[in-house]
Formats: sequence, structure tokens, C-alpha cells
Amino acid sequence: IKRIDRLLGNRHLHKERLAVYRWHASFICSGNTMPIVLVDWSDIREQKRLMVLRASVALHGRSVTLYEKAFPLSEQCSKKAHDQFLADLASILPSNTTPLIVSDAGFKVPWYKSVEKLGWYWLSRVRGKVQYADLGAENWKPISNLHDMSSSHSKTLGYKRLTKSNPISCQILLYKSRSKGRKNQRSTRTHCHHPSPKIYSASAKEPWVLATNLPVEIRTPKQLVNIYSKRMQIEETFRDLKSPAYGLGLRHSRTSSSERFDIMLLIALMLQLTCWLAGVHAQKQGWDKHFQANTVRNRNVLSTVRLGMEVLRHSGYTITREDLLVAATLLAQNLFTHGYALGKL
Repeated sequence: IKRIDRLLGNRHLHKERLAVYRWHASFICSGNTMPIVLVDWSDIREQKRLMVLRASVALHGRSVTLYEKAFPLSEQCSKKAHDQFLADLASILPSNTTPLIVSDAGFKVPWYKSVEKLGWYWLSRVRGKVQYADLGAENWKPISNLHDMSSSHSKTLGYKRLTKSNPISCQILLYKSRSKGRKNQRSTRTHCHHPSPKIYSASAKEPWVLATNLPVEIRTPKQLVNIYSKRMQIEETFRDLKSPAYGLGLRHSRTSSSERFDIMLLIALMLQLTCWLAGVHAQKQGWDKHFQANTVRNRNVLSTVRLGMEVLRHSGYTITREDLLVAATLLAQNLFTHGYALGKL
């Protein structure tokens, strides 16, 4: 316990933290000049009032963490936290990389402008009381007025201005997915009257109003909708990190220091990367069928990360250093295939 305590407080490790992320970014962004980078906040420790801002590269089914940093609750969604995070992200990415930052409706115009200052592209959902207007006009209207124009066929409205108080010019897209018929199955023993299901339900039923600074000719509306639909992958990686039952259980941490938690996040990243590589190798060997409770053959039942955790937990499976190197090559290829913003979508 004392050794771990000294590790979390090691000043030299704190100074070298970005160097580790820089190595990691060079691996998962190798050859990908425009990765799809998903960004979101998460309440990593509710009782200790700690939040985590994470960037991850989109993949198929689950994203791979690129960089993350802990902040006190008082700095959540603040410009100070966003600018610090973007500066760190810019310092770790390869110099030839221009990411497409994908975020939800919680990120506003100051975030978009900070991303643009770095020469990057952004794609975000717009909700709430945000207003829009035509270029060169002052005909401001609520963004909700566009909902009736949406359909299951995505379309672009061209360039508009967003927010009257701090306007920004961007492309606006509309899309409304067909109802999936989902029901609220929350247990009566686990806060069935919690307001979050109603909030999430309202968000899911609303059409997507997407905004981006990508030029119209680069990606079609359908391709941009497909890119934004990858955003939920980051929520699954948050569960891998926090959940005591299905992940690493960082929710049980009792540290109240954001700096010490940064080191825990770094250690968790190394563990998750190891699980990724072990899972990729297990899928290649067909070991995933050993951990299924059914006979499904047309898709992966367990996630790659979960499969890697199970394989490493059981002593009957041997993985050599050479196996991990081959798995790393396969993972890098998958990241380029599914995480390239200009690739086939």
C-alpha cells in the first residue's frame, strides 16, 4: 500500500505522464492523419467530486482511449479545463495529425472555437435553447424549429450561424432515426424514479441537429451521421474503467486528488491496452468461443477488452511477446479502418 501511495505521488512520474501518452498516441494514430476522436466528460468519483475528460479514437464497437485527465467538479465544462485539455492533446498527437473532434451537446461554441484555433475539425450535436441564423442575416430562430424538417434521410442545410451572443459559422445537418422501440427496464430497487431515464429518453427521441466545420465537399451528410453515431463508444469505455462488476472498478477509489487520479488513469490505460492486445490475439485464435454462454457464431458476444481480461485471468492460455506484437499490428490496422475520418464509412 505504501509503495502504491508513493507511486501515485511521484513527482517525476507526474512530469513524464504526457510522454507516456505521446508514445501511446504515436501507436494508435500511426498512419491515420485524421482520426475520429471522441471527447466526453464522466463523473469518475461522485463522492470525491472528481470528473474525467477523455479523448478516445473510434473503432468498431468500442473506442480506444487516447488521452484523459481528471478535474475537480468545479471545473467541469469550463473554458479553462477545455483549453488545458486541448493543449495537452495537441502536445501528444503526431505532428502530421489533424483530428476530427466528435462531442455531444454538452460542448458549446467556446469549445468549437478552441478546436478551430488548433487547426482541427469538429462535429457536435446541438440541442436546447441554441439559436441559428442565415449567413449575413439576423433572422435568429430556435434550433428546435428544425426538428419538423428532419427525416430518416440525412440532409445538410448548408452554412449557418450558431448562437446569437457568440456566433460561429458552420455546416448544419439534420437526421431523425427510426424508433428502436426501447423500454425503460430500470429495476425498482435501483432508483427507478431517478430523473436520468426521462432525460436520456427525451434526448433519444429528438432528431439530430449536427454542426461541423468540415467543408461540405469532404463528407456527405450520411457519412457525417455515421461518424457521429460512433460517439456512444466512449460511454462503453467509461464503463470498462469505472464498473466494479464489468471493468477495472475505479469507482471504488477513495483519492480526492485529481493529480493522483491522473496516475491511476495512466495505469488503467496500460491495463486496458494490454487487455485489448490479449483480446485481439484471443479472437484470432478462436478462444472467444470458450467464454460464450451461447452458440452465436456470426458476431462477437464478448467485447475485445472483456475477452482479453478473461484470457489473462485464466492460466490455461499462453500469450507470448511475439503474439502481442502481432496483435498490436492488427489493432493498429483496425484503428485505421474504423477510425479514419476520410475512410470508407
